[in-house]
Amino acid sequence: MRGNLGTIYSMLGNQEEALGLIKQAIKLDPHYSVAYMNLGAIYADTGETSGAIAAYEQAVRINPNNAKAHYYLGKLYQSISKTKEAIAAYKKVTVIDSSQSDVYIILGSILGNEGFYPEALNYLRQAVRIDPSDALAYSFIGITYAKMKQWGKAKKAWIKALEINPKLSEARDNLEKLKQLGY
Repeated sequence: MRGNLGTIYSMLGNQEEALGLIKQAIKLDPHYSVAYMNLGAIYADTGETSGAIAAYEQAVRINPNNAKAHYYLGKLYQSISKTKEAIAAYKKVTVIDSSQSDVYIILGSILGNEGFYPEALNYLRQAVRIDPSDALAYSFIGITYAKMKQWGKAKKAWIKALEINPKLSEARDNLEKLKQLGY
């Protein structure tokens, strides 16, 4: 109950009261993973990244199959440039819940930025298998192929992205750059 009240106080903007109630809930039941999730959310909202990471890590220790906790850990690690840790956290999400296309897109994007192009493409293609209407996934596929200098495949992916979402400026801009380069 205290953890839920803490969440309500947090939504009302009273972070101090929320933290107190959530910490009381944890004291009463240190194995209540939801309280650690709520604690992590408040710390993340207030910019206390290390506290948020610690809270989500505890939620994962209590419930290793908590996909949301792994996801939030991935976001937090990504925000502080801990790329290896972010990749590991996001990969755990895909093992626990393979239906989240956005996680595959995030993984594909990160891996592509790190130069792991084949692995990036595997994750991005999985995103497309989950949601064939996800223009962003096709756009990132195009970006990855462009990094590999496979211009024809990049162009094809961006065209597909624009067929799905004609307002996707990144795909349109990348196609324009390709055209300027003569492709």
